[in-house]
Amino acid sequence: MREMQWRDVNGPGSSSTKKSAQPGAVLWREPGQASDAYAVLEVARDASPQTIRRAYRTLMEKFHPDRQPEHLRLWAGEMAQQINSAYALLRDAARRAAYDDACLIRWKHDSSL
Repeated sequence: MREMQWRDVNGPGSSSTKKSAQPGAVLWREPGQASDAYAVLEVARDASPQTIRRAYRTLMEKFHPDRQPEHLRLWAGEMAQQINSAYALLRDAARRAAYDDACLIRWKHDSSL
């Protein structure tokens, strides 16, 4: 299992490397680092459209900037942008298929090196 960078929702200062999701932590993409739309929404690659929608709504409810204290609103806004981008990509069947094909090609290229 690959390691991912996680940041605790208690504040932008605490981060650690973990191997799986845990309550209260979310995948955080650092600027310039590629992200996986499935990991952002915390769903499996074979997830149904209903599961993807449910995950999106749950995460947006949890991380919407208007529901956060003042000192976390900027961070929550960045999280909401990542969640929205991932959902926009995965909710459309054609875009999702193209994304999956691109990920497969990238994975084959990386494994051949």
